[in-house]
Amino acid sequence: MKIKLTEEEIKKLKENRGVRPHRVKFQLTNACNARCKHCNLYLIKPDVLSKEVVLKTLADLSELGGKDVDFTGGEPTTHPNFVEFIKTATDYGLNVKANTNGFLLIEKLAEGMIKAGLKELAISIDSHSAEEHDKRRCLPGGWQKAIDGINFIDKYRKKYKTNTKVILYSILSNKSYNHAPEIIDLKKIANFDEINFIPIKDIENKEDFLSKEQIEDYYQNIKPILVEKYNEYKFTGIFRTIDDPFGVIASKTEDKSTSAKYTEEIYKNLPCYITNFYAYIISDGSVVQCCVAPHHLRPEFIMGNINQQSFKEIWNSDRYNQLRQTLLKPNFEICKCCSGHHTAFNLDVHQQIKEYEKG
Repeated sequence: MKIKLTEEEIKKLKENRGVRPHRVKFQLTNACNARCKHCNLYLIKPDVLSKEVVLKTLADLSELGGKDVDFTGGEPTTHPNFVEFIKTATDYGLNVKANTNGFLLIEKLAEGMIKAGLKELAISIDSHSAEEHDKRRCLPGGWQKAIDGINFIDKYRKKYKTNTKVILYSILSNKSYNHAPEIIDLKKIANFDEINFIPIKDIENKEDFLSKEQIEDYYQNIKPILVEKYNEYKFTGIFRTIDDPFGVIASKTEDKSTSAKYTEEIYKNLPCYITNFYAYIISDGSVVQCCVAPHHLRPEFIMGNINQQSFKEIWNSDRYNQLRQTLLKPNFEICKCCSGHHTAFNLDVHQQIKEYEKG
């Protein structure tokens, strides 16, 4: 997520008022057909957002000047109204991204998603090896279905002449980081456009954390190979997930990397602006400030519930504005394991504000 701030938007930031919901992520359901070792959603009581409340919220986003929506899960393709949501959001002028493990991405669904207006698909593959991927996700046949799903999307984006982007998401753990070059080489059999390497987080399986030596090995030996392949395949985006996935360069430290709190040093001095542009709607209807909050969920992180209030009311509430003010003070606890793309966004917004203040 990247945005060029206007003078009016910078003023709103300084007044602790939400600028606009530039991107909102909907966890359509927390139910999933996989049992991934790095995820515990399958242990939680299943919830699903109703058709009515999602459609009403999409209308609110359009009115508030929203730009992007993400449909995620659990596994969002299990929601019976998944394709309808893509079509409705597109009709409102919103850009739609969806995340999937690809297991249900059969040809008919792929065509429906493209015809509905899907702009971006993120599909998860955690190993170059079908056996290892399926073992990690406890989903026999999952690797091949994900590969096939990518190619179905590619087939229909060409047929209908859309600019739909396909991004391969892959988790970097102590068991997979050294196979990252082989994961990029899946490009030879599946026509994805970008690759996003995601380091294992402190909310996930600690048995998968990288050691300090493994992180050093990544930067010294693995990264140069990835940069070469990145250029070979003519990728054009998300280079930061190759260049500095563990935040070592940005934070100038490795001390916290082995606990998977990759951004702790950065947020000792960096405020968080994400609540002015972003919201995460959990499958029970709760609205929280970011994608990390659901994993550290406490009452103070819940801004409201779209089953009880409109999203517009929640977004403009005093409660939300108070949280925005709190997050402008650096060293907020949950920011220590922030994802790379939100950290990059915060760094960019912070720089724009500083340049504005200089005149």
